[in-house]
Amino acid sequence: MQASPATAPPPLAQRARRLLAALTLAAALLSLVLFHGVLGGIPHGWDALSYHYQARVLASGHLTAPALAVPDPLFVPLIVEAQGRRFAKYPPGWPLFLAPFAGLGVEGLAGALLLAAMTWLVFDAGRWLFASDRVGWIAAALVVFSPFAGFMSAGMISHLPCAVGLLGLQACLLRALTASQRSGRWCVLAGLVAAFAFLCRPYSAVLGMAGVVLVVAVATRATPRAWMLTCARALPTGLLGVAGFLAWNAATTGSPWKTGYHVYSSDFGFLGARGEHRAGLLANAVVNVPHYVRALRSEFWGGLLPDAALPLAGLLLAARRGVAFALAGAAAVLFAGYAVYFYFDLYYGPRLIFEAFPWIVLLAAVGIEALAARLLAPPTPRALRLGGLALLAAWALSVVALAWPRALSYYGASYAGQDPRVVRELRETGFDDALVFLSSNQPMLLFGTAMPMNAVAPEASNVLYLRYSPGSALAAARAWPRANLYVVTVDYESLPGRNVYHDRFAVTNLRIHELRGAEDLVPSAE
Repeated sequence: MQASPATAPPPLAQRARRLLAALTLAAALLSLVLFHGVLGGIPHGWDALSYHYQARVLASGHLTAPALAVPDPLFVPLIVEAQGRRFAKYPPGWPLFLAPFAGLGVEGLAGALLLAAMTWLVFDAGRWLFASDRVGWIAAALVVFSPFAGFMSAGMISHLPCAVGLLGLQACLLRALTASQRSGRWCVLAGLVAAFAFLCRPYSAVLGMAGVVLVVAVATRATPRAWMLTCARALPTGLLGVAGFLAWNAATTGSPWKTGYHVYSSDFGFLGARGEHRAGLLANAVVNVPHYVRALRSEFWGGLLPDAALPLAGLLLAARRGVAFALAGAAAVLFAGYAVYFYFDLYYGPRLIFEAFPWIVLLAAVGIEALAARLLAPPTPRALRLGGLALLAAWALSVVALAWPRALSYYGASYAGQDPRVVRELRETGFDDALVFLSSNQPMLLFGTAMPMNAVAPEASNVLYLRYSPGSALAAARAWPRANLYVVTVDYESLPGRNVYHDRFAVTNLRIHELRGAEDLVPSAE
């Protein structure tokens, strides 16, 4: 017999607690293996590079870094300057979390802990929402099983911490609104995790909070009075997120209402940026919705069955149909919110709606549990039982044998232009007291590879890597003088990508040339 929606699940047995600890540890280890073994322990892509930079600034004890004396050779697209200060354009939540790990040089551990937390939280949600340990175990396994989740955790971007914050909010509200668990501490904690999610990704957090409220309302059937009391208790800590965001804006841009996005592009908005506007929100949706439909086919697990098949089975077969539809509605809110956004991006998967991934996982877990229960029930013909179970096993095997090798190969090939082999080559060269100018047929991508090796303050770098530009190289050599000057040339070959833009490359050539002096930086007039 299933418990009432308003009843807390029983405590886990000691054996189950150990198994859950092992599963969360496996999630953390998987993330670390992907970060170090596949991505080379470096950030990939401008988002990750800017988050990593801001985390290192915060780890140094400052909110921002001084503006650059010569900006051009150290230019990074998503790092901006305002009021004589340099900082990443993004909100501060994820860099704040990442900062202590970056300060210790163990950045991969941040994503590993968050993936472990997501694994635990979806297990917990399965027990609370569906009164089923089996749903919890399947959901937790599906998180670890997903290449999408694994690489998002290793990729050093802000979607995973926001998703974990929203899952934490859901867990706290379920407890705060359940009679046997009702306590003010859950309300305070709910406000704190909501504030964290908001500081990571404000728009995603607002959409996600709407989904959380829908799920919790259907699951608990709490009275309006209980909701009012819970929200009143959670509000003071929840408002810390809004206050922190406004304070961050004021400290960086000079105005609480002006974000780093607006410094980056003064006409930034839902319809586009830098003057490349679409006709309207509907035009955005017309372009984006087909992308999300395709993402639901293969981007979460990538097995032989369409990824949407198992969540759909959960929606149709769930014993708690109302909760299942609430989960689908919560995911739909995020899908709709980003369907009208000005672009779709496929970065380790459909990252803009990653915050909906845990709800999709829960629906898929319900679908697997319901299908298995029906197939194993005695009236089911033996042939149908064996065929259905074989299909589920074939799907799982295809994820391991096809989707994971495909993802490992894809993201291991200089993904987003950053190549750990180039980093190793530069480190092993043994530069000392040097300016190293980087020249390439993909100059920004090469600089993005080397940039994390620079100190936050250029003058503090024993070896300073700079993007070579004839117009600014001499000024850079004068601004940051070093005993030795080098030019490193790297050639890239673009490889087929999964986006409309090419996002992975092969390094075809690497040459190192030592210069006699700064005059060699200026091309001759011949």
